[in-house]
Amino acid sequence: MVANFRAAPSLQSPVLGVLMHGDLVELSLDRRVQQDGVVWVPVRWRGQAGWLANTFIDTRRSDATRL
Repeated sequence: MVANFRAAPSLQSPVLGVLMHGDLVELSLDRRVQQDGVVWVPVRWRGQAGWLANTFIDTRRSDATRL
């Protein structure tokens, strides 16, 4: 499974990178945004801030999570 790491919470936003299953990201669950029929979660990946669709996030950990 892969997920697009985007610059903003939108399907039209530029893709900053592609995350693979098992990649670790830091997330903030308190600031979700719904746009384009998707719930977006702000995350940090490899030191860069961006957005992931929540359908790709495994939230069993509170400070960081894996795809």
